[in-house]
Amino acid sequence: MKSILTFALLIHCFCMVNAQNLQISHDDYLDAIGFEDEGIVMRSILNAGLRDRFPDQDAGFYQQRSSFFSMVLLVSGVMPFHIYALQENGIDIIHAITADVRPFSEQSLLADIAVIAEVINVETGKPDNDGFDVTVTIKTEQLLKGEAPSDTLYIRQRNLSRLSDSTTRPETGNSYLFLLSSGVYLYQSANYLFRETGEAEVRRPYIGRENTFVIYRIYPFRNGLLQFSNHDFEAAKRDLSMTDRILRR
Repeated sequence: MKSILTFALLIHCFCMVNAQNLQISHDDYLDAIGFEDEGIVMRSILNAGLRDRFPDQDAGFYQQRSSFFSMVLLVSGVMPFHIYALQENGIDIIHAITADVRPFSEQSLLADIAVIAEVINVETGKPDNDGFDVTVTIKTEQLLKGEAPSDTLYIRQRNLSRLSDSTTRPETGNSYLFLLSSGVYLYQSANYLFRETGEAEVRRPYIGRENTFVIYRIYPFRNGLLQFSNHDFEAAKRDLSMTDRILRR
């Protein structure tokens, strides 16, 4: 099995796409970044779990969800060999990809890192050939899951995601619990380039060495308390730590 940390070759992705929106398919993207074998196994695991949990759905229900979430899990560092250990520790991967309310042990499967961080700068009008135009700079106060190359990290957003009623609108001077994904950022960037040019250079995320992310989940953090969550902070930390230990094995 190829190592996420040592796979360094950039390859061109000439993929089958949906003609309506020019989107690189999740399966083709995994193949292009060298996760072909892992993708086949993960899709099979998720497909079987979804069919068991949600019988009598149409074929598209299983195919779409197993394809999308296989990609997200793999680029977040969750490999097929982790599934048994996760289950043994009560972490339900099917619940993690389908439920509206989930413990942090499950939420964190779909993100590279989880950090308590303060927003130190928000720059708008910052296009960078990736389809985004806002850069949010954060300073890590506590790293709760995963690894990061430095205390200063960058989040890319679109102006539309920063409307006043947005739930993912971090503001300068405030602290948040961020669940962040570099793998999904790279996928979305590749899709943007593909739509613009017809091809894109892609690579595996170097999990633990990336410094640019998109937001998967965000919770305001004030006076030691998580906002908009039914979990207290200590319980969230325990959940995140448990998932982190399993994925580091």
